[in-house]
Amino acid sequence: MNEVEKKRKFSENSCNSWQRQLSFEEAFKELEDTVHRLEGGGLTLDESIALFERGMRLAKHCSQKLDNAELKVSQLVPSDEGGYKTIPFDKAQDRPFEEEDAAG
Repeated sequence: MNEVEKKRKFSENSCNSWQRQLSFEEAFKELEDTVHRLEGGGLTLDESIALFERGMRLAKHCSQKLDNAELKVSQLVPSDEGGYKTIPFDKAQDRPFEEEDAAG
């Protein structure tokens, strides 16, 4: 393994540890700050590339956090037997609330 590969591997391992520790809000704030720094200019090419790569990792981290949250979200809806049942949120969107209110 050459020196560049060693640095990249170290960088990837470091990223994995900070990603596990950042909440969605923290990662999103860092992503916003990264974008502002890139848009502000005045950076060397190497600094810009490093910030861009970090921004991409932060964006992926935020996306994964949102995906995980979406899997956990469900909605309580009236059941056909009376009472209520939970369904995944995306299926709840297929049933407009007006239909539920009119049926109940």
